Amino acid sequence: MKRMKWLAFAMVAYAATAGARADFVAPAEGPVPFRRDRLPVDVETMGTLSRQVLAISGAKLGRGPEASRALAQMTALALALDPANRQAREQLEKLQAGEFPEHTDGKELERSLSRAWQLLDWLEMPEAGADGHALAACLGDVLAFSDPRHPKANALKESGEQGAWAGWIAPESAFGKKVGPKVKPRKEDDGGSDPLTPDKPPVVANIALPNVSSLIPAWPVDKDGAHTALELVPVELAASPASEGEGVTIGFSAKPLATANADAAKEVQAFLGRRHQTGGPVHALVTPGKDLSPTWNGASLSGSSLLLADGALSGKAPGAIALAVVGKDGKLELPPHFWENLRSLAAMKSAPGGRLIVPAAGAEYLAGLLVLDNASFFMNWEVVVAANVDELCDLGSGTPKPEAADAYGRFAEIRKAAVGKPLGTFISNPSVLTRLRDLGTAMPQHASARLLTLQGSNNRPRALQRNILAREIRDAIEPIREIENITTEKLVPKRLDEIFQQCREKLDKMGSYIDIRDRDLHKAAVAAADEMRALARQMGKSDNEYPYEVLSKQIAAHKAAWRAYVATLTTLTEAAGDQAEYTIPKVSLNDNN
Repeated sequence: MKRMKWLAFAMVAYAATAGARADFVAPAEGPVPFRRDRLPVDVETMGTLSRQVLAISGAKLGRGPEASRALAQMTALALALDPANRQAREQLEKLQAGEFPEHTDGKELERSLSRAWQLLDWLEMPEAGADGHALAACLGDVLAFSDPRHPKANALKESGEQGAWAGWIAPESAFGKKVGPKVKPRKEDDGGSDPLTPDKPPVVANIALPNVSSLIPAWPVDKDGAHTALELVPVELAASPASEGEGVTIGFSAKPLATANADAAKEVQAFLGRRHQTGGPVHALVTPGKDLSPTWNGASLSGSSLLLADGALSGKAPGAIALAVVGKDGKLELPPHFWENLRSLAAMKSAPGGRLIVPAAGAEYLAGLLVLDNASFFMNWEVVVAANVDELCDLGSGTPKPEAADAYGRFAEIRKAAVGKPLGTFISNPSVLTRLRDLGTAMPQHASARLLTLQGSNNRPRALQRNILAREIRDAIEPIREIENITTEKLVPKRLDEIFQQCREKLDKMGSYIDIRDRDLHKAAVAAADEMRALARQMGKSDNEYPYEVLSKQIAAHKAAWRAYVATLTTLTEAAGDQAEYTIPKVSLNDNN
């Protein structure tokens, strides 16, 4: 089992106090029988249970090897549930110094025991899963020892110890043996200077969560390497002590991903080095659940990698999905095809929703979803903007700072109240609108609250920004690309007419959200689509007496339609400003004409 963050503290404390306490053996590095990120409870509940277990350790447990081992179990369990539990760390130090915990107040002890027993009932249910059952077994052991009068205690004690403590907590026989400081043997040539030199404690990597997982909006590839539709792809980070180096090194399971994220990974590593004291060097391997397109995803995995690595080192698992690239000096940048990401997420009918962190630079794109009547996106997804890596980690944590936690809690109440109600009617309600407005004022980064306020107050923008409009128009005429690799003789009039209809159907729906200053883009696209109708009509003509003359006119119409399309694409891509992401095809047709 990979070392946990609190173990470094325990080992240093042990080195400082060895020999002072004879009947306490500090918890080992593991194996801890459960993974925090797989427990069927949220991070807040883990933290609460951690404090409750620590309070229970203040019961009147008696003295002797059995009690000392029970204290070791409780302290280790409290730290495994919440590696950031400062009181548990302090208790571990005191236990090694020969002190016992202070007795817990009667009412607090009763309350902690009651709630722990209640949670145990849930953890023992089939729905809790393997890791939940492993936690239940450990929790049941310590509850049965500390609260022997509880109705379940006798049955638990009679069935014997159920928790997988082996290797983590020493057996009872080890508690009570005298332990002296380790010494180095005297060397023949040391001149007899110091026969007793204590060993230096080993440098231990501070890893609180060895395995952390999340989701990432990403574009997978098919068997031919072409990108497919956007999916929410699982991604896992496995952190382990490294044999050399310093700080955190981010690695990727596939070479194309490593290349695409190379520069961003350096920024992530530099930031983690400033934010965390890792002790020994740490290697973090990032593995997505599917093969991803390097060109369409770019360095978008860097934002998720940062959130996951921060969780592994802090012990606070991520509470959000990141859609961001870590740029120079820790600034968050938009990932490639950001608008397409948003549009695809909004179109997902089965998306689980949740908290989504995006760069602050994406604000204008978020407003574009309101223009397209996708306000429901901001109720399904709690969208929060972050300008830099500090904000990404703070706002994306599963255990955020009090101000953010309060805002998230308030939005959760609004979402709960919205279930089953028409969104427009709900958010225009004066009471709801006031709560949304107050939330957006208290937390300006809360994009969902601010944009739903605009929607509910009927102040949403009516026209798309020019760069976003260009992307929408470009998507509308995308079917024309089909004629690039077909020889003129094989063009089918019926199919050409279908392409014309598809393009015009989308283009004709755009009139309501086009600013008068941007109509030139729409006009050019309509002209390109109309060329397809002209081509379809030309391809429907025939003349048995002059077949080559007809074919010549058809080839000319084919080339004219293609040139119009490429020219329009060029104009639209310049307006979109995404030349680095979008490849414009050649003007010459790839056929045998």
